[in-house]
Amino acid sequence: VSLPVFMYLGTYTKQTKIRQISKKLSTLLSDTLFPIRCVNCKKGNSWLCPSCLEKTVLLRKIDCLYCKKTILNGFTHQKCLNSYRAERVLSVVPFRYPWRKVLHTLKYYPYGPGTKSIIEELLYYWRAETDIQIPSHFLVTFIPLHWTRQFSRNYNQAEEIAQVLTTVFKLKMSPISMYRSINTMPQSDLPKGERKKNVENVFKIRKKDKY
Repeated sequence: VSLPVFMYLGTYTKQTKIRQISKKLSTLLSDTLFPIRCVNCKKGNSWLCPSCLEKTVLLRKIDCLYCKKTILNGFTHQKCLNSYRAERVLSVVPFRYPWRKVLHTLKYYPYGPGTKSIIEELLYYWRAETDIQIPSHFLVTFIPLHWTRQFSRNYNQAEEIAQVLTTVFKLKMSPISMYRSINTMPQSDLPKGERKKNVENVFKIRKKDKY
């Protein structure tokens, strides 16, 4: 009676060992091809060394998107609000080196090592330094890609960052109800004045949900 059970457990143990060996080999290969170095100073043994992290300039003052005057904790001025405007906007760092390079890497080289880890480290640092609070009932969502671009990349930078946000701030991800109906030109290829027009009437709601 015990023989089949013994055989089953033996097979399971063998498969587990194979997976463990495969994971170790994969890690070894990754460490050999992509040795861990700070993306900024190229030193140390982490993707963002403590020294460079401490030198990171955080955005402690943010301008209102609409009147361009300074706002407190990202909250839009009451006089600037209407039904179609954002109630709050938060920015972490200026869009310049090394963070511009990090986001570029995450967008176009999604399987490059450490990119998500770097963003996670930055967000933990930002939360500790600014004591920023996000209510636990808030949901995280992201701008979807057109299905053809999603298929070719098999990856969405915005979704990856959204997942990091849920981890750092212990939030939940909102179900996707929005989709991109038109495969538009990449925003980065267009001058600033044409970007708004490029995404007009592009997004649709797939179905109504409680969110």
